[in-house]
Amino acid sequence: MYRSKNVLLNIYMLVLMFSSLVLTQTNITTETLSIRDGLSNNFIRSVVQDQYGYLWIATYDGLNIYDGYNITVFKHNPEDSTSLPSNDLFHVFEDKEGTIWVSTVEGLAKYNREKKSFATYRYSNTNQDAANNMTNIYEDSRNNLWVATQDGNRQFDRRTKEFKKFDVMMTDNSVANYVNWGGCTIESKNGDLYNISQSFGLLKFDYDAELFVQVPLKENFNERLGTSRYFTMVADSSNNLWIAGITGLYKIDLNNDIGYDLTPFKKKSQVSIFWDNAVSGLIMDKNKNIWVGTGRNGLYLYNSKQNKFEKLIASSTIAYMGFFIDSSGLLWLGSTRGLLKYDFDRKPFEIYNIFAEIEENSSKAIYSFANSPSLRNNVWLGSAQGLYFFNTDDNSVSLASDKYRWLSELNGIDVRSVVEFDDNTLWIGTANQGLYSYNLKSGRKNNYRHKFYSSNTLENDFIHSIVNDKNGNVWVATHSGLNLFRKNSNDFILIPSFINNKYEPGLLKELKEFRSERKPISSIINVGDYADLSKEFVLREDSKVLIYSMGEGLAAWNMVDFGWLESKEGDTLWSAGEYSESFFASGGYKNRMKIGLLDLKVGRYKLRYKSDDSHSVESYNVIPPQDSTFWGTQLFSLSDEEYILLSELLTKSVTSTYLENEDITSIFVDSKNNLWAGTDN
Repeated sequence: MYRSKNVLLNIYMLVLMFSSLVLTQTNITTETLSIRDGLSNNFIRSVVQDQYGYLWIATYDGLNIYDGYNITVFKHNPEDSTSLPSNDLFHVFEDKEGTIWVSTVEGLAKYNREKKSFATYRYSNTNQDAANNMTNIYEDSRNNLWVATQDGNRQFDRRTKEFKKFDVMMTDNSVANYVNWGGCTIESKNGDLYNISQSFGLLKFDYDAELFVQVPLKENFNERLGTSRYFTMVADSSNNLWIAGITGLYKIDLNNDIGYDLTPFKKKSQVSIFWDNAVSGLIMDKNKNIWVGTGRNGLYLYNSKQNKFEKLIASSTIAYMGFFIDSSGLLWLGSTRGLLKYDFDRKPFEIYNIFAEIEENSSKAIYSFANSPSLRNNVWLGSAQGLYFFNTDDNSVSLASDKYRWLSELNGIDVRSVVEFDDNTLWIGTANQGLYSYNLKSGRKNNYRHKFYSSNTLENDFIHSIVNDKNGNVWVATHSGLNLFRKNSNDFILIPSFINNKYEPGLLKELKEFRSERKPISSIINVGDYADLSKEFVLREDSKVLIYSMGEGLAAWNMVDFGWLESKEGDTLWSAGEYSESFFASGGYKNRMKIGLLDLKVGRYKLRYKSDDSHSVESYNVIPPQDSTFWGTQLFSLSDEEYILLSELLTKSVTSTYLENEDITSIFVDSKNNLWAGTDN
């Protein structure tokens, strides 16, 4: 089975992305701050920058201060009453006096900068868990501090340290007790204070009467708003409120008391988790565009001029919330996977859709890029649909065959690697179609393919990467090994890995001659399935012998078909049972071989062989070895001279170096002409 590995060559600063979206999609580049950088938790709920330039980050597990280089973490300590009341935080806020406030599931915390400690304030004296659960914090233009709690939106008196609760006047003039979640609070363009609540929908605070008044939204829109919990609100310059809640995104036209559902994605009729239909983050940028974070539907941008949404990030697993724009204009986006930083002045990548006419289910992947020395301002593109040109002058894209007819056979072929060398030779690596070379002047071509049982062809037809070194050699990274192309002989040398590492050719030649010219001391060959064979023999004189075994083996299973030699007493004197000691025997890679040299004394011995339920001379389930009669084990007598010669060849084989892994995914030649190879493991 092939493991997919996409190789990106940054030869030209170009990004190609292909997708079919109902909304416009824009690509943005962000940096991420996460637990790897020292954050206490990746679930970011709120961010604020204080007057000294520090970022305060409230998470699901602790409070963090980031100075641009280092992170300081505050957490709850049950033994310290001046620590945070809880690690489960919702909102961090700096008031006009520069005081930092933090809402938690166990109360409101005020930070003392001098003592680096916290004072905690609660409105309930009960010991019940989450009895003082608080979420949003807001300071109005009259310097009142508002805190959303699970028992309504309350005003915190910083002088008396008490929470004040207010009733709600309904649209029918009745008065209700403000219960349930207090939602979030904001002042409109006109300076009125609004609160969105779970029980009553949109409320407006009457400072004179000291109560909240339910806004009479048309078409009973408050009934829709009163069934949700809310994360945040934004007030725009047109006197609209934008509201983010677990049931979607809403806009309220305060001039006309009209509500709109502007959720930018298709809602689920049946939600399975809290986040399914949630809009969890909102902020307005300097261009009056609104950034919209969702619970399971990615990140959007509402373009106020064009009156449309653009999808910036598609994600079904990450929630985005707690947005903040700092004093330098950087946008910070909280999420459940860390804190993202976006620079508005950073030029985004341009996106080119070159597969507009390709069927929807067809692959639209771009695998490789290469400059064209012969065609100025052109870049070769290797893709799942063939070979293309990108013209950097006019940003146009065309099939390579439009210019070079003989490249038409590559149309529709999966091109994984492409490179043009200075001699006008174009090399193209494909997925399962081998390696192509084209002379762009003469049109002469070659297609190099793997051939079983051949030692000078490509090791595999799946090509990942192609490079040339300073000596003019062409190196080819394949799915099963690294090849060096020899121009003079027009063939390949294999740089072996363990899976395709063979014994020295001289050793294999000697073994082949022994099998054809002399009788073995003992032999178990042409072995089928379910075998457990044994053959006794007697040595009447001390003997130097060569023993080999060929059988089936895989790294995950070890050897499952193999031979071994036992003494008269049943002790194992030699065994081919270890996969890690085996060599490639030709054909399929699970055809394995082991050769040994022994100096045996006079006596009785037993040659053994066993096999499993498949892949044998009865029926091979991959390409068989070149000579299937080897399948089994044999013993041959050696002269002293032969023993010495073969010992040298065997030592050379077992001490030779090889690559650890066979799937060579990328290669690179550095300035010192060293070749670097990357593998899949």
